[in-house]
Amino acid sequence: EHKDPSSGKTFYYNKVTKETSWDKPKGADLGGLPPNWEEHKDPSSGKTFYYNKVTKETSWDKPKGADLGGLPPNWEEHKDPSS
Repeated sequence: EHKDPSSGKTFYYNKVTKETSWDKPKGADLGGLPPNWEEHKDPSSGKTFYYNKVTKETSWDKPKGADLGGLPPNWEEHKDPSS
């Protein structure tokens, strides 16, 4: 995760192509959950919850390891260390 030093805004960096982007790269949200977990919306509250289709477990919190693999290969999210 990177933040621009002058604006403090988060940006994304591809370490192979050296490309930078203000927007999350295409496919960034694919693979953001561990295997067997799905994201759903509660119809009555509109809140997001998570469901494990194998264990039938539900959780209001993202499952452990949910952010691993959240960006496509070679992309990193950056923040300014001085902010």
